Amino acid sequence: MKVYRFQNATQFYARVKDYLLNQEALHNLLLGISHALIKNPERFDEKPYLATVEANGNIVAVAMRTPPRLLLLSQIKDFKAVEILAQDLSISYQSLPGVNAPTDEAQAFTLALHSLTGQSYQLKVALRVFQLKKVQPISQITGYLRLATEDEQELLKNWYEAFSLEALGSIESDTERWVKRVVSKVLLTFGRMKYRFQ
Repeated sequence: MKVYRFQNATQFYARVKDYLLNQEALHNLLLGISHALIKNPERFDEKPYLATVEANGNIVAVAMRTPPRLLLLSQIKDFKAVEILAQDLSISYQSLPGVNAPTDEAQAFTLALHSLTGQSYQLKVALRVFQLKKVQPISQITGYLRLATEDEQELLKNWYEAFSLEALGSIESDTERWVKRVVSKVLLTFGRMKYRFQ
């Protein structure tokens, strides 16, 4: 069993895509950040940690970190991979701010890293992943969906901060930067749409 690190996000995604898509809902954050690293690398200030643990040519674990954010771990097929990842990450980083992973994987990694480095830990937030399998129509709803405008950045910032506080217990990111990026991306994306009439 061996850790393989990737310098190139496109090559990393090509290697891990099938493994992650096998449990798409569970791995949605890993998939989304992989896409962002490929399409918008300027969003990330530091070089990411992109790695797989493989045995006999098969992936048994995927790990990703975009500093200063938490380490992300996939579902792990062989928990011997946890020790190997903990050793590799303890060489790469003096300390980690935390780990986001399925419950068993998060607990195993936290204990492995603690035994190697002595870094203390505590459970901060228990998150859940939901998967939509069937859409149920909702009738009698007023209102409509529309794109946000640049004039609504303060409202979006307040909504984002309120969500972060309710869901995560704190506001950990630069919300103004996030809102500006999202609004400019929406305007740019929809400004370039092509329509074809038949």
